[in-house]
Amino acid sequence: EMFSKIAITNTEWTLIGNNVNPITFQNVGQQQIYVIATTSNSQPSETVGPVYDIFQGELLVNPADMSLSAGTFLWAKTVTGNGYVIVETP
Repeated sequence: EMFSKIAITNTEWTLIGNNVNPITFQNVGQQQIYVIATTSNSQPSETVGPVYDIFQGELLVNPADMSLSAGTFLWAKTVTGNGYVIVETP
């Protein structure tokens, strides 16, 4: 298992899970974040996604089970400002 603290911004999507199935992540910044999945290692074209509040996240979830777009590449960006996500992949 590996833990990573990833800095994210509101200007572009940041890859937080590279072809993962499952993944655990938590918003540990001071801003709400959007999270979205893609089927390839390309930034999403969407401008927003489902919102996670501060300290919210998912535990050992498959991206397809999160009611996100299909895929196993997970992306995040803040609603405003800068933030952080802690990610664990098995």
